[in-house]
Formats: sequence, C-alpha cells, structure tokens
Amino acid sequence: MNPGPLTALKAITTPTERLNLRGSRILQFFAGFFLLYRTFTELPFAEYFWGAHGAAHGNLMPFFGAAATSVERLFDQPGGIYVILGMHVLAALGLMLGRLGGLCAFVAAGTFMLLNARNPTIGDGGDNLLQILLFYMVFLNTSVRRTTPLRTFFHNLAVYAIVLQVIVVYFTAGTSKLMGDAWIQGSAMYTIAQLQWFSLPLFAALFRNAYVSALACYTTIGYQVGFPFIIFTRFKLPAIALGIGLHLGILFMMGLVTFSSIMIACELILISDAEYARIGQALSTVRGRVNGKLSRLLPLRPARFSK
Repeated sequence: MNPGPLTALKAITTPTERLNLRGSRILQFFAGFFLLYRTFTELPFAEYFWGAHGAAHGNLMPFFGAAATSVERLFDQPGGIYVILGMHVLAALGLMLGRLGGLCAFVAAGTFMLLNARNPTIGDGGDNLLQILLFYMVFLNTSVRRTTPLRTFFHNLAVYAIVLQVIVVYFTAGTSKLMGDAWIQGSAMYTIAQLQWFSLPLFAALFRNAYVSALACYTTIGYQVGFPFIIFTRFKLPAIALGIGLHLGILFMMGLVTFSSIMIACELILISDAEYARIGQALSTVRGRVNGKLSRLLPLRPARFSK
C-alpha cells in the first residue's frame, strides 16, 4: 500500500529511516553515467564547444553576476576547459561509485551549470531536468553508515522533492500535448518517426500504420496526464513499468540516450525499498520455478565410471 499525504508528511518531519535508498542509489548511478556519457562523447570537440575561439556564446552573468568575467577567463585560459571537465568526470565517477555522494553532486551541479551556461545549444531535455535533480541529490544520503536525524530529514525531503519534480515534468508534458493538434489527431508519432535524423527505418514503417500511431499518441498523453494520480494507487508498479517501456522506446527510436536514461532513473526512484524487496522475492520465485521445470525437461547427464 502506498503512503498517503499525511504519512508522507510525518516521514519528513519525524524521520526514523531514510526513504527509497535503493532508488536514490540508482538515480545517483544514472546521473553519473549521464555525465560521463556526455563528457566523453563531447570531449574531442571541447575547444569548439566551450573554448575561447569556439562556438560558445552563453552569458554567465545571470549565474555569477559581477564575477562572471573572472569565470569566463577560466574557459579562455589554455587547458582551462579541461580542468572543468576533469572535475566533472571525477564528480560523475563519485556518483556512480556512491562515494561522497553529496559532495560529488554539488561539484557536478556546479560544473554542469558552467558548461550549459557557456554553451546552451548542445543539450537536450534531460539536461534541464538533471540540473535540478543534482541540486536535490546534494542532500541525498545513501551511505550504508549510520546517519543522523538531521541528515535523514534532508534525505527524505530530497526524495519527496524529486518525486514532486517528476510529477510536474510528466503532467506539464501531457497537458502541453493536449494543446497540439498533431497529438489530438494521433499523427504526432507518425510525423516524428518519418524524420530520418530522429528515427530508424523500422519505426518509420511501424508508425505509418494509422492505428499504431494513434495508439502511441493517446497512450503517451494518458500516461503523462494520469501519472500524478496513478502513482499513488495500487497500479503504481505497472505504471512505472509502462513508463520505463515508453522511455526505452524513445531511446531506441530517437537515440536520446541521455534523456531516456535520466527519465528511467526518475521512474526507479519512485519505488520504495519494501517494493524492491517484493520484486526481488517475486523474481527469485519465478527463477526457481523456471529452473525446476528445466531440470525436469533436460535429460540427466550419464554417470561417469572410473576404471
């Protein structure tokens, strides 16, 4: 049974245990993977993207005020961009390994903001979401060591902030689709699938079927608009499984690796530790039954006799 609003509020204000530790750890890992993937795919073009004579044209003034000029000098120095990227990589590795998670999230949030502000044209929708999540992740405490009530309080507060952020993302995306004729008419997926830059030939052919395209459009809208309500019902786990399937479809169809991976991580943090334990137990039961059936179907090996 999912906790109601009063139970959730009590868990935050009077914390006795850290919530969603497994999901929080998964989110940290995916965030680190996201950052490493972006860094190493863009590293050969670092000077062009962020260097003094490259395509960077972002304004750091809204973030650093009068100190923006001093920060920009770091990008203009020989090798300055690689210092920032090196810090970025170390923070990402720390998140993946679960070492000094709060500090690594803080460093990653800072370097990620610098890179995006310096050149805001090379990111995708996953960047904006991750920038917010990294701030929340500063307060996550996934260490197996003992924690204090204050750290537990901030951990639980961060978990609920992340859950609320995911709800806002889905509901906003779903309601915005209701304002577009292509989604209402069921042709949006067809249009996207026909763009060679975004889609594979397999999906281009699949979504030429009007029924398939309409079903995909209405399923996506229904899932996103209904997500804030379904997530607090007994249909939570099937809804999360559906969401993971949708984002895997986006990954393979459109190649949006970073966006899809961070959204899947956001789905997985919604699962409580007790639910993960039940899922693991169910999988162990299924595996045991499959192994039992296979052992009965496969012939026994002939015994070996020694001379």
